[in-house]
Amino acid sequence: MSHPKEKKIFIKFLTALEFELVRRTKHSELWKHFAKSISFQLSGSPSSHNWIHDAKRQFQKLISSNFDKEHSGLTYGNGKYDYIL
Repeated sequence: MSHPKEKKIFIKFLTALEFELVRRTKHSELWKHFAKSISFQLSGSPSSHNWIHDAKRQFQKLISSNFDKEHSGLTYGNGKYDYIL
C-alpha cells in the first residue's frame, strides 16, 4: 500500500473492532469479523488518492450497519460517529 499512514489508521480501527487479517495478497488485504460474518477489503495498490475516500465510505457503511455506537468506541460528545480517517 503506497499510503502507510492511512493503512495504519484502518488497521487500528479494524483490530479494535476485533477484525482479523485473513488474507494478504500483492494488491489487497481481506479482514473478517467472524462473530458478525462480515468482511472488509483494504486495497493494497491504489491507483490514486480516491481509494482513501472510497475506503472511508465503505468502512463507515460497514460499521454503522453492523456495530452500535457504544461497542465501536468511535463516538464523541454529540453521539455521532467520529471516523478519524
